[in-house]
Amino acid sequence: MEGKVVEVFFLNSSTEQYVEFEVCPHGQHLVLLLNGKHNAFVQQLPLVFCASITGGSWRGEALLPWSFFPPGVNKMNSYAIHGSAEGRTYEALYPIPSEDLLLGQGPDFHRLEYFQPFSLQSIMGEDWVQPESDLWKGVRE
Repeated sequence: MEGKVVEVFFLNSSTEQYVEFEVCPHGQHLVLLLNGKHNAFVQQLPLVFCASITGGSWRGEALLPWSFFPPGVNKMNSYAIHGSAEGRTYEALYPIPSEDLLLGQGPDFHRLEYFQPFSLQSIMGEDWVQPESDLWKGVRE
C-alpha cells in the first residue's frame, strides 16, 4: 500500500475559499482550510477517519464536519496518487485537459479553474441550508 493517497477538495469558486481532505490507507489524514490558491490558514484539523486494507485494495470512511466546509461550496475535485518514484501515477476526477498541460509540468491539485460544479444540496436535499462555521468567520474574501 505504499504511496497511496486520496484527496478531495470542496471550493467556493467566487471567493476561492476551499477545504482539502487528504486520507491514506494506514489511517493518516490531513485537513486544510484554504483562502485562495495554496493559501492554507488552518492546518491539521482533527478528522474521524478509519481505513482498512484487504488484499491489494483499501477502503476508508471519514466524517466530514460541516464546520470545515467554506460557505457557498459550488465546485469540487478529487485525486488519487498510487505508487512511488518513477512508478507513481496520478488520477483526477476532473483532470486538466491534455491541451492545457505544459511539457514537464508536475501535478498541482490546486488548479481551481478545472474543478467542476457540485452542490451540497444534491446530497442533503434542495431545502438544506449549510450551517455557519466559526472556522470561516472573519476570513477575508
